[in-house]
Amino acid sequence: MGITKKSLAICTALTLSSTAMSSERSGFLLSFGAHGASTGAAATVSVPSIGFTETESLDSGFAIGTSFKIGGTFGRGKQNSVYYHAIGSYFDVEGSNSYAGIAGIGYTYYFQRRAGGAYIEATLGLGTLAETSDILAGDLESVSTGGGALFGGGYEFNKYFQVGGYISAISVSEEMYLGSGYYADLTASIVNLGIKAEAKL
Repeated sequence: MGITKKSLAICTALTLSSTAMSSERSGFLLSFGAHGASTGAAATVSVPSIGFTETESLDSGFAIGTSFKIGGTFGRGKQNSVYYHAIGSYFDVEGSNSYAGIAGIGYTYYFQRRAGGAYIEATLGLGTLAETSDILAGDLESVSTGGGALFGGGYEFNKYFQVGGYISAISVSEEMYLGSGYYADLTASIVNLGIKAEAKL
């Protein structure tokens, strides 16, 4: 009887240990994601020398795209993740195929020490806006760069999969010579409000 109880105790301990290990996040983060988003676009023309500024909303469609993260997790329970984050979206603006992307440093905080539970995230980096003639090939034309930011949150189902919502914003500016000594500042802004799913390896 004593041996049976001891064997049962050992089996229970091994099972609990295995369950705990299976829910522990890896110290290395590699993830791939897909998303869909509602897109808002606007263009602002400003001529500082004469105090002229005009902003126009642009017709924009639904965006789809992918994301990539590589980095690591640290801290007690590996609740903190820091990584390189690249996220890009393809959508239609005024009848033209367009691309908007952010590439920068991201951070995620998991509220639970074990995998499973809520999380929040943020990314700051370089924002890119371009036209594309072939979405599948990813050929970019008329590329402009500026600043980009993403903020979001969601639910981690296990250490391999999570789903969340996010809002991202990109702003790019260019200067254009109008002639007769006048210059105009052209600013394009893109805001995405979307949902993304990520697989973590």
